[in-house]
Order: sequence, then structure tokens, then C-alpha cells
Amino acid sequence: MHLFVELFERMGPSDPAFFAALRESRPARFAEIEAVKQLYCTGSLLRAVEKVRQTEDSLTEEAIDSRNDWWDDYQRYIDNLPPDERFQAQRLNSLVYMEHFGLSVHELKAHLATLGFYNGPIDDEFDPATASSLEKLQRRNNLRHVDGICGQVTIHTLFQLLGRVRPGA
Repeated sequence: MHLFVELFERMGPSDPAFFAALRESRPARFAEIEAVKQLYCTGSLLRAVEKVRQTEDSLTEEAIDSRNDWWDDYQRYIDNLPPDERFQAQRLNSLVYMEHFGLSVHELKAHLATLGFYNGPIDDEFDPATASSLEKLQRRNNLRHVDGICGQVTIHTLFQLLGRVRPGA
């Protein structure tokens, strides 16, 4: 399935014949192809990742270093907040990023559940369990910032991990 995801990334969501051609050339892989289509086309994750890539491609090395320094400081700040304030910071920051990149809380929770990081209700409420699930994803994938915020790097990591999921798993 990872090969299909890589091919899909290269073809892009704007190619209407992509899945038809893929099904025709690989009829025995129909279930996997449909799983990729469902993961990436029924929601907005692919569009969000494309916006992340465009943003990242526009940054200079200095801008990336400056951003990382800022997030390092913010990580220290958020780590020292009382739990209620920490959650509010996670929630507000995540919602800003998710709105900017076009990803809904419902979709985020569904993707986190698919990967086994979240097991609560799939709804539109960014709750403490969502922030905790993001922290698990960030920690297990050795992201630089384990802050429970659904930012650019977390969105991209989520997309990469979904490409490794086997249908029905």
C-alpha cells in the first residue's frame, strides 16, 4: 500500500483518472486501492499536507532554524503550564493550524484512531484525549516537539503513517 501512496502523492489529487487507471492496471489490489482512496480522498488530509509542503518549501534554512528556536521556547513554556491551561494552549494552537491547513477535528480523530493513537468518539470536539493522542503520535515518532499540538510536522507525520497502514488492520 505504501507504493500506492507514493504514486498518489506524485500524481496528485487533481488527476481524476488516477484511481480508475490504478484499478484497471491492478485489479487484484482493488481493496488496497480503495483504502488509499478512502484515506486520502474522502477527507482533506492530502490537501492539508500539500499546503504544509508548500509552506515548508517557501522557508529558508534561517527561517526554519528561527521557527525551531521559537517552538523550543514554546515547548518549555507549555510544559510548565498547569494542566487546564496547557490543554487550552494545545487546543487553540491545534485549531488554528488545522483551520489554516483545512483539516477538521473529526478527520484528525478518525486518522488518529486508524493509527491506534485514539480510541474515543469520532466527533468535532478537540478534547484532552485528542491532545494526548497527538502527544503519543509525536513521542512514538520521535518528533522534535511533543506538545500535543497538531501543527505542520504532526500533520505531515500523520499522512506518512497512514500510508503504511494496511487495509483492515
